Amino acid sequence: MGTTRVELRPDVIATKELVLRGSMAYIDEFGEVLARIADGSVDPERFVTHTFPLRDIQAAFETQGDADAAVKVLVTP
Repeated sequence: MGTTRVELRPDVIATKELVLRGSMAYIDEFGEVLARIADGSVDPERFVTHTFPLRDIQAAFETQGDADAAVKVLVTP
């Protein structure tokens, strides 16, 4: 968790109908994950459930928003 304060504008959030979502990452896991990818014990391609061309970006966002359908959605230029 960062300690930097950010300004939130409730008026902008409301008028643009934005949804805010937090996520957590653990910095001490990156080395282990990279090592497992490097030694072949983890295949990162298994996590990619969908790939979309850039022209279908809207469909990519809609798919990623469905947690039951998608794990990792890639967009290719």
